[in-house]
Amino acid sequence: MPPVFATRAAYCNDHTIFTTLAIEVSPFSRSISSGTYNFLRWAGAAVAPVLSGFLAQAESPQLPFTIAAVILVAATVLLTARRRSLTEALEAEAAVYEGATSD
Repeated sequence: MPPVFATRAAYCNDHTIFTTLAIEVSPFSRSISSGTYNFLRWAGAAVAPVLSGFLAQAESPQLPFTIAAVILVAATVLLTARRRSLTEALEAEAAVYEGATSD
């Protein structure tokens, strides 16, 4: 499998997991949570190529990749630090869902 397809497959899986997580742990309605998440996701997708081009021209071609690596590490630390609260929120949501379907 070419690397592009493998990367795309991993991204699609991650996107599904993060979308579900964002919607399930949010205290707001499903539509507000989904809309906000998708707005931020697509805003980042719109701004990132332009911003990385400016950074690459102004400083160095490696700078956008360095910033991406720092953001990746920060996100990993944040998710790891919040793992317990995210797990509890998902378990509570699952319990509510199971209670609603068992009636």
